[in-house]
Amino acid sequence: MVLLGIIVAAVIMGQLSDQNKTCDGVIASAVFHLMPAVVFAFNFYGERKNQLERYEDSVLKRQEARDAKNGAAQRQRCRHPVRDEEEDGEDGEDCANEPAGDDALCARSKHHQHEQEKGENAVDAVDEVAAKANAAAEGEQDEEADDDGLVGFSNDLGGVALSDDSQADDGDDDFNDRVRENIWVSAGCVFEINKEVVRANWKIVIYAVVMTCSVITLACVTILGTIWHLLYACIAVVVCCAVCAFLTLPRVIAKANMFVYCDMLFYIQLPGALDSFFLANEACLPGGPHFSYSFYNTVGAVIQNVAGMVGVILFTYVFSEQRYQVVMFVTVTLRVVASIFDLMVVERWNLYIGIPDHAMYICGDTIVYQICYMLNYMPVLMLLSRVVPHGSESMVYGLMAGIGNLGASMSNTIGSLLMELAWPIDTTTTPCDFSNVPWLIITGHLASPFLIVVASFVLLPHARVNDALDLHGHVVQKHLEKEGDEGKAAPDAATTSATTPGTAA
Repeated sequence: MVLLGIIVAAVIMGQLSDQNKTCDGVIASAVFHLMPAVVFAFNFYGERKNQLERYEDSVLKRQEARDAKNGAAQRQRCRHPVRDEEEDGEDGEDCANEPAGDDALCARSKHHQHEQEKGENAVDAVDEVAAKANAAAEGEQDEEADDDGLVGFSNDLGGVALSDDSQADDGDDDFNDRVRENIWVSAGCVFEINKEVVRANWKIVIYAVVMTCSVITLACVTILGTIWHLLYACIAVVVCCAVCAFLTLPRVIAKANMFVYCDMLFYIQLPGALDSFFLANEACLPGGPHFSYSFYNTVGAVIQNVAGMVGVILFTYVFSEQRYQVVMFVTVTLRVVASIFDLMVVERWNLYIGIPDHAMYICGDTIVYQICYMLNYMPVLMLLSRVVPHGSESMVYGLMAGIGNLGASMSNTIGSLLMELAWPIDTTTTPCDFSNVPWLIITGHLASPFLIVVASFVLLPHARVNDALDLHGHVVQKHLEKEGDEGKAAPDAATTSATTPGTAA
């Protein structure tokens, strides 16, 4: 519904702006954005209460642990111990005492026995590798928690799902009562709060409160203060949020959040500079592009939405198996190339080579930026989905969006200062003065974005996007493959040494 509102607003806003009816487009867009609130308020989707969802999650977690425990016990009972050399010798004597006609049958039985033992040893090796991997993962998580003080994080569902083996053996009625009693509380039958989730993840809750206060502070300073006050407030808020991120979040998640901030910050926004240039009339900018609002707002916005979808498709089929640093380098390069097209329009170089302004604008930063934004955003989402603590996914994703908005606010503030102090633009005189727009593009869209690549090497894991990672940002899959190869080689050597004495006998 929200996406439909964005598209509808983009389609009608241009024509309404040309007719000086901008408010009508804003009202229409607001109606589409408010309709989902009505849907959720009356629960037209039939969403169940949070208490029931948490209860079913806890029951499922309990059943999975029971199945895992029963499966391990059954595998232990089904395993046959490997025969020692004395048993092999006895088998050899038995084969020797068999009649001559049964020698071939005994030999085949002996070979089948060794093959079965070899398969059992391979199964044992795989189980041993899995146990080592699980123990290593648990050890790394405990070590990370000890190092970073992650007392506020827990992967338990409801805090009572299976914190102790004895709970799995309790009666179902006791378990149900314990779950209902501990995992939720209703605030006036309107809001539901998971007490155990808040208690287990209290650090991330504190960070969410700090982020909320930071956003409210910036909103107040934006309305009441000057551009310098906004700059100081942005610096203070960013420092506070960065410190809280590294104190409350796992290290790899904190670094990912700071990369999102750097990604939005280092691509400096130039509020009003390019918009004024493209939309300026003949009196303000003789020989300029003179775009209409219908083209600039309608056609441009629709193409931006399509470009965002193209970015998601490109990530799925092209960049999902690349390293994080490679993806960021490609996207930054695309942004810089697109900004060169904007620079060509501003300098009017495109007219010398016969390319119209409208065609050059479609190839410029306004359109390509949406593709690059999705290509930058999707890898970070994939990273968080692999390492986010269970039960706190929505809070972590919300914090990432919040830190990204702070980066965008800081970027707009820096761009405003550059336009006010370093390279001002004058639209009050006739003709207007856009002589400093090229320097703004070179600084904000050509030079500073390469700092995003540097930030990717510092803040993102040195791994592929589809690699499994631990809380340290280290690749887990390669270690498992290495241990699996060693585990498979060990039983083969043991089986060979065990088979040789029997054959000799």
